[in-house]
Amino acid sequence: MIVTVTPNPALDVTGHVGRVVVGESHRLTRVTARAGGKGVNVAAVASALGVPATAILAVGPESAATFETDLARRGVPAVLVPSPVPTRRSVAAVDADGEATVLNEEGEAPPSQTWDALVEALARACDGSDALVVSGSVAPGSPDGVVTRLLRTGAAAGCALVADARGEDLLVALETVRREGWRLLAKPNLSEARESLGDGALDAAACAAALLDLGAWCAVVSDGARGLVLAVRDGDGVAGWSARLPEPVRGNPTGAGDALTAALAAHLGPREPDWELALRAGVAWSAAAVLRPVAGEVDPDDVARLETQVEITRL
Repeated sequence: MIVTVTPNPALDVTGHVGRVVVGESHRLTRVTARAGGKGVNVAAVASALGVPATAILAVGPESAATFETDLARRGVPAVLVPSPVPTRRSVAAVDADGEATVLNEEGEAPPSQTWDALVEALARACDGSDALVVSGSVAPGSPDGVVTRLLRTGAAAGCALVADARGEDLLVALETVRREGWRLLAKPNLSEARESLGDGALDAAACAAALLDLGAWCAVVSDGARGLVLAVRDGDGVAGWSARLPEPVRGNPTGAGDALTAALAAHLGPREPDWELALRAGVAWSAAAVLRPVAGEVDPDDVARLETQVEITRL
């Protein structure tokens, strides 16, 4: 069982347009609105591929009914904690070539009572679960250490921990991981890792190694069509792999990282993961998500086909 928590969920609005031109007005067609946010997408992909998952999130009053209806329709178990602040929106315009231009609102921080209720719901959900995924941004004005507080809730329940975070949120969490001895899988993409580490020249392998130095047990750094790198503490040393498809797929990459996170979390549990198997699934799930028009969806047939193509190299 995977539990995901989304500190800053979004109402994802996706529409289609012939071509995006900066500075021009556009008419969107085939517009959809659905429950979104990185943790929601992780739970949705896992559920679609038969891995039990529950999404925990706080939702504002204007969006609560949409979230509840959409998640039920998609078969994604969820616990919606009421929040008095509006849920932010994320608007994606998909052009004729399948490329997406995305505009994300920052969101508004909920009050402390909502955070308390979210942590209580998370603690109940984590009881007996294998992995906790804390995924996505934190709204400006949120209390310091929110990501760490959520991770601590999963650690107390004995869950494997995954953080798809960036910047100060990730760095503070890694400080706590080092101090408390938790086993955390950090999963930023390359630009997020460079931002967090303060060095725009690092490649994916160097970023993964640096995250281990800061306290992560495992670090996975994705680099779009160029694949990803995984580094993990292995006894007194470090083991590492790179994984990619021989030819990149084209489409909407918005939810690709979330699908990767879902695959990695699905391979965590009480036993040591088979990392090459996890990487094969991660690349395939991620690429399959690119082929779908909206985030949080995968076609199992695409996953099965792509898994046979993944190239893995021991570093």
